[in-house]
Amino acid sequence: MSVIPNGVDLERFQPGTGAGKLRAELALSLETPVLVTTGQLTAIKGHDLLLKAFARLDPHVPPPVLVLIGQGEREENLRHLAAELEISSRVYFLGFKEDISEWVEDADIAIQPSKQEGFPNSVIEFMAKGKALVATRVSGTPEAIDHERHGLLVAPEHESELVDALNRLLSDPGLRTRLGASARNRAVEEFDQNRMVASMESLLCHLTSKSRASAP
Repeated sequence: MSVIPNGVDLERFQPGTGAGKLRAELALSLETPVLVTTGQLTAIKGHDLLLKAFARLDPHVPPPVLVLIGQGEREENLRHLAAELEISSRVYFLGFKEDISEWVEDADIAIQPSKQEGFPNSVIEFMAKGKALVATRVSGTPEAIDHERHGLLVAPEHESELVDALNRLLSDPGLRTRLGASARNRAVEEFDQNRMVASMESLLCHLTSKSRASAP
């Protein structure tokens, strides 16, 4: 068995691309901590848990905002939940965005709260952008992230762990910087789109050559 991980366009997801775009769109000051998650607004993506965790964060001055980029069937339910939790003024639903790279640049913390996943592209996109990342320990995510080295991993559907991880990153800019830099380095080394294509080509050439050699 050969395993070839997904790759990301490292040029497109270069750190610095789109700086200031999200803050300008939402009229946010440079002092406001920005938390961003991307993905379809469906039940398995865990946005309900994220909203509940966000409502429990330690108070910060200024308090953080949460930005959800994506669309889906759960959007109305999530808006209602944000209202019930009294956090609507600090939660932004941006819908679908064509160039995710530009919209996540202003994130201080990236979050992937899924209950189920395969090998999520959103995780390696955040890593390529050099973002401090909190993600759930599901399926292929731990293959991309070493806990405490490239990001923080939490148990799926475990609200308190998510709260603790986010509080930790919000209170420690140095940790955010260290994890983000390490994540970018790992993306460059392991999740380069060009490397993925070359690996696929190499594997296919190897298999076809073996097939020819074994043909009668």
